[in-house]
Amino acid sequence: EKQVETYLAVREREAKIADVSRQQIEEHSKDAEKSRGGIGEMMAGMKGLGSVADLLTADIRAARELGYNTAEYQWIKERVLEASSNALAEQMNQQILATMNAQYEQTRSALEQAETDEERGFVAETLKRIEEDRASLNAAPEEPWIVPNRKLLEKHESGLKALEMELAKFGDADAGEAVAEPDSTEDEAQK
Repeated sequence: EKQVETYLAVREREAKIADVSRQQIEEHSKDAEKSRGGIGEMMAGMKGLGSVADLLTADIRAARELGYNTAEYQWIKERVLEASSNALAEQMNQQILATMNAQYEQTRSALEQAETDEERGFVAETLKRIEEDRASLNAAPEEPWIVPNRKLLEKHESGLKALEMELAKFGDADAGEAVAEPDSTEDEAQK
């Protein structure tokens, strides 16, 4: 619980740092355009690169400013992304499984309608491959800590979504990975 709160606090501060960095990049870009071809353009370009570096390391800077151990923050961030990725993968697997089930039913129907032994053999082999694919999809191993981490993230879903939207304004590459959307098929499976 405390680790998720740390993650949220750092990401909030990161959004503020990213906003300032983005504004500085825009200012340096305007300065570079004004001083075309001179040393001023080169200096503005160098300042712009510094602001880009600030933007790319905003989360580490935020953790440091808030007094958190940056290595611990990185570890927490990895666990959050791992749990979120797992949730997305599960959603994809459920969608794939639904498609496979529909394909299985269509193929089973085709087996019932097959007229020759050759047709029945081909369709039966297809059914066998679909069954094997479904079994391998369901057999994916999961690390034991992922499920509890996903449940913990679900408690903080609204805060994570708000941060995701805030960070998306600044083009944060992994902001979209912070929270997995709930899937209606998952909700239905739990009923």
